[in-house]
Amino acid sequence: MASEWTVEPPSEYPRLPLSWRGKDFWIEVKPELSQGERNRIRTAGIGTYSRRLTAKDDDDRLDVRPDLDAATYEKLHVWLHDWSLTDDKDRKLPRTRDGIEALNPDVFELIENAITAHVEALEALKKT
Repeated sequence: MASEWTVEPPSEYPRLPLSWRGKDFWIEVKPELSQGERNRIRTAGIGTYSRRLTAKDDDDRLDVRPDLDAATYEKLHVWLHDWSLTDDKDRKLPRTRDGIEALNPDVFELIENAITAHVEALEALKKT
């Protein structure tokens, strides 16, 4: 379904080098997202919602209970194409939510900051 109107997987993904505690690793990120991927990030933070009728004014109310963790993890999961992180047996760590949640907080922050910088650079390019 290749088309100028759709987002197709690229032949190469930008590779961002990172380092933690003197160990080098890399992440590969998507150069752009499809509308569906963007929506997954936007809606991931909506944990649950429900409508209820208030006795006070007979108006429907929407109660939303956000899941801010889900939004953060989904952003990384969607943008992250690959990484070089491995376990002690040299097997690649899974890029699932469980795998991302298991990361050392400092490693998570490095990856999150790199992805945020990548997204901001893409946005800046669109403006020029």
